[in-house]
Amino acid sequence: MRGRHRDSLKLIVNAKFATRGKLELTLELVKLGLPAGPIFTLDQLFRDPHVNETGLVEEIEHPRLGRLRLVANPIRMGAVAGRSVRTPPPALGEHSRQVLRDFGLGEARIDALQSAKVILDAR
Repeated sequence: MRGRHRDSLKLIVNAKFATRGKLELTLELVKLGLPAGPIFTLDQLFRDPHVNETGLVEEIEHPRLGRLRLVANPIRMGAVAGRSVRTPPPALGEHSRQVLRDFGLGEARIDALQSAKVILDAR
């Protein structure tokens, strides 16, 4: 029952939101007591002063791509010494074999999956 008019309401709300900027709308919604925040594209996220000033972007060296800027975990714990990004993102298929081993597959089965191009092995 609650979602009966969802589609028509969504059209009305989206049309209204399209006439204003995301930051302007966010401020207005927050002033009304509604939890709200802008949804950024990645390029907007990495340019946002608040994101950068609060340490939500960390840099790490990637073995193939060089220096990468990545979004950090917003939850901070003393044990990670102020950094949440400790390793670069893996290459496509880099951990395929280990993950399948962890699930109990043997090497012969993993080799067969790789030969059939079901999995990618980045080795």
